[in-house]
Amino acid sequence: MKRRINHFIIIGSSRGLGSALVEVLLRNDSHHIFGVARTRFNEIKNYKNLCHSTRYHHIETDITSASCVETLKSITSKFSKGPIQVVFNAAVVESDITSDFTINFDTFDKVNSVGIRGLSNVLKAFEGYLFTYGGIFVGISSFSAFVPPVFDPRIAYPSSKAYLDMCLRCLRSIWNSDHISVVTVHLGHIGEKQAGSQSRSYSDTAEKLVKSLSGKKIPSEINYPRLYTLVYKYFLTSVPDFLYLKLFRMLRKSRIP
Repeated sequence: MKRRINHFIIIGSSRGLGSALVEVLLRNDSHHIFGVARTRFNEIKNYKNLCHSTRYHHIETDITSASCVETLKSITSKFSKGPIQVVFNAAVVESDITSDFTINFDTFDKVNSVGIRGLSNVLKAFEGYLFTYGGIFVGISSFSAFVPPVFDPRIAYPSSKAYLDMCLRCLRSIWNSDHISVVTVHLGHIGEKQAGSQSRSYSDTAEKLVKSLSGKKIPSEINYPRLYTLVYKYFLTSVPDFLYLKLFRMLRKSRIP
């Protein structure tokens, strides 16, 4: 991709990694960021800083609704007919397993609605622009897309991330174009930065992603941190299901009081 990207769309921008990406991207004076979230502008974490910026634009919409497609399409008129970067960071991170290990279908459906239907609507909104002017489509996935999570059992969240992974792999082959890049990002545990904490912070992760996606060569996959990559992608995926499930049950029992 030869042309510099100055317009960024962050889907799921109101908190966590999405909010951190907005802050990091705004450090470059040539960047214009469109943050998309259900949260009202004056209710997001960094509202006081962003409300004074002429380079941040908040789009309040629910990506699971059909009407959001036209809302998102309408903002493309504000772009400069150059390449864009779309980051799909939307997700509902909630457990859909009850205390007796049955499925909470309300949560199950809510998670899938954002992770699958929301993804579909975002692709509908921006595919045409990407084909015309080029850019990068980034999907924020998780290492739980590779193996079922042990310490916080969930069904819909890892399943929706596995769906995202395969969707991006298919897009990468179908959109086989020199002016559209498709990037999958697998992340381990990240959170707010605290003294003495060994987990990666949102801001550290955002800085790494922005740096990786602004180089001359755009990677098709970003895995972070390194230890999660070794354990989840290269070790646990090679363990046969029956052994993994045995380990899963042992660890689960050890956590039941």
